[in-house]
Amino acid sequence: MFAHAYRAFAVGADTRRTRRAERDELAEMLLMTGMNFAGGSEFAAVNLWANPLPILIIATVTFMINSRHILMGAAIAPYMRDMPLKKAMPALFFMCDESWALAFAEIQKRKAMGLPAFNMPYYAGVCFILYTTWIGFCGVWRGSRADVRRCRGMGLRHGVSRRVFGAAAGYVEKL
Repeated sequence: MFAHAYRAFAVGADTRRTRRAERDELAEMLLMTGMNFAGGSEFAAVNLWANPLPILIIATVTFMINSRHILMGAAIAPYMRDMPLKKAMPALFFMCDESWALAFAEIQKRKAMGLPAFNMPYYAGVCFILYTTWIGFCGVWRGSRADVRRCRGMGLRHGVSRRVFGAAAGYVEKL
């Protein structure tokens, strides 16, 4: 959970750094991070943001970065086969790397116990926690008076390095 929150801080810091001159609203940033809940592509979207907005370029880059979600969705789809489409589509919208990995770990445990593989309440709970953490910490950083220079003092110059450090911190936390 710490790693997810740390990466959200990184996105908020990048958003704050790149959008400061445009004086964007906090609600606009929260909407952007909420609609782009896939990981990685938000850095591209924020760095490509300009006036006029290059929507086609942002959409293309976001699609290229997030194409791994097509494979993750295809891998989890057989376990969601009996689920109605009106439940499966929102579940797939909230799928991120962490929720997918946790769902697959739960699927393996449930298969070993002879239970139905996909546990929608578990998956929904994981997605809810990750989504609210993501948006919440992005908003906290963006809404605060903090500056990206504080991250630079820790040796974290770029958004990607902050994201990698956040992932590493999450793995260390599990040990």
